[in-house]
Amino acid sequence: MATTLTHRINLLCGDGLAAFRARLSTLAEPDVYAGGLESAVTTMPRHPSVLTEGSSVDIVAFGTCGGYGPPRLTLSVTMVRGHHAWPRDVFWDEAHAWAEAIAEPPLTVAGLTGSQETADGMVFHYRLRVATGADPVPRLSAVRPSGTAAVIRASPGFRST
Repeated sequence: MATTLTHRINLLCGDGLAAFRARLSTLAEPDVYAGGLESAVTTMPRHPSVLTEGSSVDIVAFGTCGGYGPPRLTLSVTMVRGHHAWPRDVFWDEAHAWAEAIAEPPLTVAGLTGSQETADGMVFHYRLRVATGADPVPRLSAVRPSGTAAVIRASPGFRST
């Protein structure tokens, strides 16, 4: 289901995703942190949910550099409830699809680092990795709170323009 959702998100929001990816890739550059800057952030404008009518999606990316090694990237996907209370699994699937839609090569989703329910919905935090060299970074699976696995994969053969 996540591959289909990722494809749909890319079709519906391709231009916005491309602009956000460009800003996100800047956070992966060590030069951004020159002069003692330890962290940077970028946001994506709020988008309507593709699965839950009346709900929306807020996305924030964080870059952190402690002065050694490459910057660490984190992506937070917030599924904001509309007037209805939607099942957690719906938010889970859509949040993963948004993370995958954003993380086009050379970025990959390295794993889910946590999630929490808020008064307005659910927030999911992902670690991102920048692939270096000829070998792409392998995708990791995320484990749902219920214990079932949800593998995060890119849409095969699809590139946004």
